[in-house]
Amino acid sequence: MFIAATETDANLYYACRFLVSDPIAYLEFQGKRCLLLSELELGRARLEARVDQVISLLPHENQIRATGKIPNVTDMLEIYFKEKKIKRFVVPGNFPIAHADRLREKGFRVSFREDPFFPERALKTEEEIQKIAASQAAAEEALSLAADHLRRSRISGGILELGGEPLTAERLRRVLNQFFFEKGYQAQNTIIAGGDQACDPHVRGSGPLPAHSPIVIDIFPRSNDTRYWGDITRTFLRGKASPEISKQYRDVQRAQELGLSLLRDGADGMALHQAVADFFKTEGWETGEQNGKMQGFIHSTGHGIGLDIHEYPKIGRTQSTLKSGNAVTIEPGLYYFGRGGIRLEDTVVVTQNGHRNLTRFPKELVI
Repeated sequence: MFIAATETDANLYYACRFLVSDPIAYLEFQGKRCLLLSELELGRARLEARVDQVISLLPHENQIRATGKIPNVTDMLEIYFKEKKIKRFVVPGNFPIAHADRLREKGFRVSFREDPFFPERALKTEEEIQKIAASQAAAEEALSLAADHLRRSRISGGILELGGEPLTAERLRRVLNQFFFEKGYQAQNTIIAGGDQACDPHVRGSGPLPAHSPIVIDIFPRSNDTRYWGDITRTFLRGKASPEISKQYRDVQRAQELGLSLLRDGADGMALHQAVADFFKTEGWETGEQNGKMQGFIHSTGHGIGLDIHEYPKIGRTQSTLKSGNAVTIEPGLYYFGRGGIRLEDTVVVTQNGHRNLTRFPKELVI
């Protein structure tokens, strides 16, 4: 059972394919998938939801109100559950504790299932792969737009300028946001981080973009229509790259190639991640804390992608077995204060004997 809004719960949207911003109840029992919701969404749900039955909670609400009581959702659901002789539920780990407590007080047994709640969700159909590929293509188009702005910029006093004004992370992000708005995508929190800002991999970036220093651009749009995500990262440098930065970039690219080469059905995600980490160490790139900040290879090698930007399987320090049909990213990076961060990310699909890369954008540091 779920009680959630499908706009914010990808598992529930996956189960019923009905987009709604307010919480609804979803139930699987006796081989049927059911939605229980208010009259407000009843008609639309019967047209759009991929379920076996759509049930109005209004009769249960009226039954409770007739007693003089103001019902909450668990009161209404209790009537339905008792009619169907349902006594026990399995819910996701993010199930609201208030609902769980009330159901237990009413005598129902509630237990939760560890993620992934729907293991089959990690195995993408060809239709889902095409939806991810479309989002990835939109991400690459936006990345090309960003790269074009960098190429057209000029260097002035150690920063980039375009059209006589500083080219800032905020300014470039607005350009990309407008692009995605017109294309029917959302791309919140696009990362455009230069210099030391990029050493914290999830910093969005702010201020004028630096010259002669790596600029990490990480774009992850979600389609308004399909709800599927794309994800791509490239690192650019406008100006002159030092020998140290050039080697850092080459080794991140080599690490990504290593990670991609290890993808296949049955591969161990944790072993893949460790192979990438070992490669960096062999090349002399140390990971650890320096002056109170973590530096080096400080994140996982990749993650699943689909209806969530980060979903199962993980490719990091926890065990996971990759399977044909998994859509994942491979995104190694190296981060050192005083030099900057470098990350490269492709979105790919695991196949029986390797992978299918959904990413076409070239890898070029100096532009």
